[in-house]
Amino acid sequence: MSIASKWSDLLPRTLSAIVMATVGITATYYGGVAFSVLILVCLAAMLWELLRMARPAIREGRDWGIFFAYSLAITVASCAFIYLRNRPDGVWAIFVLFVIVILSDIFGYFAGKAIGGPKFWPRISPKKTWAGTIAGWVAAGIFGVIASTMDITKDIVLVSASPVLTVIGFVLLAFAAQLGDIVESALKRRYSIKDSSNLIPGHGGVLDRFDGMVGVGAVAGLFIVISSYFGG
Repeated sequence: MSIASKWSDLLPRTLSAIVMATVGITATYYGGVAFSVLILVCLAAMLWELLRMARPAIREGRDWGIFFAYSLAITVASCAFIYLRNRPDGVWAIFVLFVIVILSDIFGYFAGKAIGGPKFWPRISPKKTWAGTIAGWVAAGIFGVIASTMDITKDIVLVSASPVLTVIGFVLLAFAAQLGDIVESALKRRYSIKDSSNLIPGHGGVLDRFDGMVGVGAVAGLFIVISSYFGG
């Protein structure tokens, strides 16, 4: 494979990422209806893509359980993001989650392309390498160190008073994002498709792009529930 072909998807991927980041940051900043509408639009798009993938199997009476389980995961994650944004620390909490997913994806992408090496789970996700996976963890951990030292993050529910716990939490969230990607990859292999759709140039479908957010949203939501319960 030539160097040019190896990086051929970088430009459309980067441009799409810039557009998505701009829309996401703007909606997150304003919150309220703008953020809720964005999340609900993404939810509807992901559910449509999931149905599009699973429709042949469903018509044959198969995979109803898979469809409903993943639909539930997507819905729960979406509700968790809306809930987090409505908290007093909502802007920064959502920002933290976005950055963790973005860092995990970017560092995983470049480390995987540049270093290569053993595959993380070749039967499920043939492009994901251990180098890229670990790079995502390291990037999230470094971000955790930075977040734990910033005054603006001290009251965010996702940032612990202990820098060590913050780093561990951020690494776990990065791993949750990667697991979200792996689950979606497993579904695509099951249904023999490359992308969930072609809605986003360089990224495929909305589910392809935000599968990591599904994992992070579900884990962050669970963390919030547990923290609220034990925190009284």
